[in-house]
Amino acid sequence: MRCGIVPKDSRISKSMYKHLNVQSETDVAQTYLIGQLGRADGSEKGFGKQLMADAMGLIREANAIIGCPVVRIDCKPELMEYYTGYGFQSVRMNGSGTLMMMVCLLRPQFPWEPEQRP
Repeated sequence: MRCGIVPKDSRISKSMYKHLNVQSETDVAQTYLIGQLGRADGSEKGFGKQLMADAMGLIREANAIIGCPVVRIDCKPELMEYYTGYGFQSVRMNGSGTLMMMVCLLRPQFPWEPEQRP
């Protein structure tokens, strides 16, 4: 679990903001933080998808015990499009401007698959 600052003027949709249950006094939302996911240059195709499926499976188990439907990932700007495909929305850049905080809500399907784009 990790706190994340979600300003009212953040990049996320109004409906996502509502689901985040942000504390109005502090702009803080509780999230599950997926940290340090990565792949080596030589890894096989589909490895990232498997990492995400494994991570989301563990988060679903924690969610059944603790609650909290929000998942967070902090990524480099060049990976934002990749995570958007999994339903993550951009919130804000970190203080040093190197990582984008992105959030999504847990969804019922498993294994966790990227959203289908038209």
